Amino acid sequence: ELESGSNDPMAYILTVMLIQVNLGGDSSVGGVVLTFLKQMGIGALSGYLLGKLGARVVNRLNIGNKSLYSVLLLASAFFTYSFTTIAYGNGYLAVYIAGLVVGNFRIVFRNMLSTFFDSFTLLLQIILFLLLGLMVNIDELMQPNVYLMALAIGAFMIIVARPVSTLICMAPFRQFSKRARVYASWVGLRGAVPIIFALYTVTHGVEGSDYIFNVVFLVTIISLLVQGTTVSS
Repeated sequence: ELESGSNDPMAYILTVMLIQVNLGGDSSVGGVVLTFLKQMGIGALSGYLLGKLGARVVNRLNIGNKSLYSVLLLASAFFTYSFTTIAYGNGYLAVYIAGLVVGNFRIVFRNMLSTFFDSFTLLLQIILFLLLGLMVNIDELMQPNVYLMALAIGAFMIIVARPVSTLICMAPFRQFSKRARVYASWVGLRGAVPIIFALYTVTHGVEGSDYIFNVVFLVTIISLLVQGTTVSS
């Protein structure tokens, strides 16, 4: 969860910045660095403050129907994302940090709220994958230039990129055994997030966006089939 929560905002920033550069935006190193710092800084600060505020509001409001506390907390998450985005921060990072703050806060009806958000998250994941599936054209996925590129990228990520980066990051933590390090380097499953970010290129009219979307979608499927089927539940 920590890895996912930190990776997704970073991937979002890189995707948006590269799209802006591709469409003729500021491609200077200074401009890119400034955008990165602004996005991460405002996102982190906004998430922490709005998370604190959301937890206090939930605890102080006396609502007759306790089911509405779930709605209130959900609305708080939407507000955190919207406010941070308007303030030119990273909304994904803000919501993630706000969730950490609320999760470590003593709030009323904690068990009920946890059950609601677990169920709500699973429902959204099901809907998301159904929608993504409807957008995929099988004929396009089976084009040689698509599946060969996807196989090459998938193999590189599974065999080289993921193991090397994971082992480097885990090097300072001596308490993990060699077996645990190898396991962590193997289970980097791709999810729906890369596909959604690939859709950004389509919606912004980036040249070759359909090709990018198809390759990313196929890489995700390869990861799920190759890595996912080897991990016991």
